[in-house]
Amino acid sequence: MWSARIVAGAVLVVLGIGWLLQTAGIVHFDSNIIAPIALIGIGVALVAGSPRGMHVPLLIAGIVLTAVLAGDTGMHNRTMHAQPVSGSSAQRPLTAADIHPYSVGAGNLVVDLTALPHNGETYRISGRVGTGRLEVIVPSGMAVSVDARSAVGNLDIFGQHSSGISTNDLVNISYPGRTRFVLHLRAGAGSIQVVHDHA
Repeated sequence: MWSARIVAGAVLVVLGIGWLLQTAGIVHFDSNIIAPIALIGIGVALVAGSPRGMHVPLLIAGIVLTAVLAGDTGMHNRTMHAQPVSGSSAQRPLTAADIHPYSVGAGNLVVDLTALPHNGETYRISGRVGTGRLEVIVPSGMAVSVDARSAVGNLDIFGQHSSGISTNDLVNISYPGRTRFVLHLRAGAGSIQVVHDHA
């Protein structure tokens, strides 16, 4: 019978090859399937290694992935009113009524705020990725407040970089009387980037 290490290693190799092919543009698949596949691999590895006793690191990884996927499933079960741009993990709200908490368990999430009306209103946007990359695009010349935190990863807020464990950044750009964007952004393991549009 295969050992837990062999099964877990094989799953990681397959995921790595798939991710490489996706990045190179050779194949295309939904990045949100990575976490479920990894969870299946961890389960198989635990079963394969069960005669040899508990494998605590694999068990912990499985629990973490299960929690991430549970949160992501709850998010996808909500009614989505925003108009998506290209890609399954991209959102582009057109009005204040379209805004809702944006979240993915694993993968990339892009929130494009450039289509919202510039009428002096304050828009409050929250975004979260469990594992992956979160990018928010805001219109140039508007007031912006950013509260970004990553448990493990990188932050790039309008070119201001920070990285490491438990990183956080607070940025405030003030334009009295103009439309204001208040961003509350979180990443478990991954990166957060906030940029201005170049229109």
